[in-house]
Amino acid sequence: MARPTGGYRNAAGQRVPGASTIAKVGADPGGLLHWAWQLGIEGKDYREARDAAAGAGTLVHTAAESWKKGEPVTFTGDPAVVAQAQTGFGAFLQWAEQTRLKIEETELSLVSEVHQYGGTFDATLIAGKRAMADYKTASSLYPEHLLQVVAYGQLWREHFPEKPLDGGYYILRFSREYGDFTASWFGELEDAWQAFLAARRLYEFTAKVKARCR
Repeated sequence: MARPTGGYRNAAGQRVPGASTIAKVGADPGGLLHWAWQLGIEGKDYREARDAAAGAGTLVHTAAESWKKGEPVTFTGDPAVVAQAQTGFGAFLQWAEQTRLKIEETELSLVSEVHQYGGTFDATLIAGKRAMADYKTASSLYPEHLLQVVAYGQLWREHFPEKPLDGGYYILRFSREYGDFTASWFGELEDAWQAFLAARRLYEFTAKVKARCR
């Protein structure tokens, strides 16, 4: 989802970081480093492998984004990759029908005046209950995904206290390599919220330390 042009700004007009940026603070890069190292051992270019692996998952993610906006869904590219993407998108549509998925707000951009961060997200109704859902193209579910979606939930609560999130949180993940679809549900994410608050403080102090190094 695209953030507002010029980034997020609070009521005073000051720029604040996005939830996705904060969620990555302190994230463990170990898995990514090992993946790149293994490719090097095999004599493969990690950039070529990255672009190839992103194909099917990116196509499914793009299709899902078009679907939720009511736009035409099209697939172009290598036939084998397209076939994988179409299978993954079909699984997503089947899940959407079974759960009565409905998009209440699309790409809503908000800023928390309490915690000074912004985010752009979708508010959804799943099985008749309001839930916070985030779409991810990734090979696995990572902690930063939970930090990001719970931060979105807090933004919603601050701005729409009269519309409670009674349906929990969802990570709708499309496999980076194969485009497979997986829906992960969490009833509550208090630990993730506390981790996000800690990451928000670390982001602020890290920025101050970097300023001292100039």
